[in-house]
Amino acid sequence: MAAELDLMLTTRGLADRAVVQMCGVPAHILGTYTDMLLDRGIDVVVSALEDGVRKTVQIVSTNKEDPIQSQPVGAIEYLHTDGQVRERIEYTSEYQFKKDVQEENHYGVPMVLVFYENQEGHTIDKSFLESLDPPLQNVRTERSPTLIVEGEQRVFDALLNFYNINFPETSHTIEPDLDKSRISLVYSTTGDGEHDIQVYLNLEKLRFEYTVDQTEVHGVDCTDYDEIISILGNETFDSMIVEAEEAFEKQQETDLAPPQPVRKLKETPHVLLPDISSQYRTNFRIDNDDIGVGTPLERFHHNIIPQVFSSSSTLCGWDTSSSICLSVLPNL
Repeated sequence: MAAELDLMLTTRGLADRAVVQMCGVPAHILGTYTDMLLDRGIDVVVSALEDGVRKTVQIVSTNKEDPIQSQPVGAIEYLHTDGQVRERIEYTSEYQFKKDVQEENHYGVPMVLVFYENQEGHTIDKSFLESLDPPLQNVRTERSPTLIVEGEQRVFDALLNFYNINFPETSHTIEPDLDKSRISLVYSTTGDGEHDIQVYLNLEKLRFEYTVDQTEVHGVDCTDYDEIISILGNETFDSMIVEAEEAFEKQQETDLAPPQPVRKLKETPHVLLPDISSQYRTNFRIDNDDIGVGTPLERFHHNIIPQVFSSSSTLCGWDTSSSICLSVLPNL
C-alpha cells in the first residue's frame, strides 16, 4: 500500500518487542484510498471493531487486467434538512462523479459539490455544471486529499530529521494515530526553573505554538507545509526555548507595567435656575481692588453687605407671600 500510494512507511512496536511496518491515512478519506487501491488492481481487506465485535470485509478488485492510476477528483456531501452534512461520498472516477451529480440534482437531492485541485491548482472540467437544471448552488473547491497526505508525510520526514538532530541518543518513529493538533517538539524549563516550556506543532492549523505552563506566549502561523518544513530545518531545540523565554519575559513586563492614567472627563458646571435664558444672565464681579484685609468671609462682610444696605440705588422690595427681601445690586 505504501509503495502504490506513495505513503510514508513507519514502524510500531508490539507487546512482545516485535516491530511491524505500517502506514496510514486519515479515517475520513479511507474510502478514497480504498477506491484508489481497487482501481490499481489491488484487493482490499477492511477490518474494524463495531460494538466490540471485530468485522472483516474483503473487497476484490475488478481492475486486475486493466489497472488505473486513479486520483481523487471530487466529492458529494449530502445534506440533512437542517443543512448539516449527513454523508460524504468520495470519487476517483470523473465519469461516475459527473453521472451521480446529474442524477442527484435532477431529483432535487440537497447536496454540496466539491472539486479537488491537483498540485498545479487544476480541477476536472466543470462545464457540465452549466447544463444542470435546476442550477447547482453549493459548489466549492478543495485541495486533493492526496496532496494533504503527501504534505503531511513530508512534514513527518522533517519531524524525524528534527528529532534525530536534536535528540540523537533516542530512536524516533511517527505513530499512525499521532494527534496532529498537538505534536510535541521540545520541553524544558525557564532559566530559574520555575516554569515549564513546551513547543508544539499544530499540523491541522499549520501553526507552531510556544507555551509556558501550558499557556501560549508566542505563535507562528505558516501558509503551507513547505514553510513548516523550512522552520523545522532551521530551528533547533535551543533556539525554540530562547524564543519561548523571550516571549514569556515580554509578556511578564507587560503584565507588570503600571496602569495608564485615566483621563478625567470634563465636568459640566451646575447651572442655577436653568429655566432662565443665558441672554438674561449677568456675571458680576468686584471692580475695586481695594477690598480691605482679612479672611474671605471678613472681606465679604466688610465690602458686600454694607453696600447692600447703604447704596441709595439699591432696589429692595418685599415678597409678602414668603417674607423675602428681593434686592438688585447694580454696581458691585
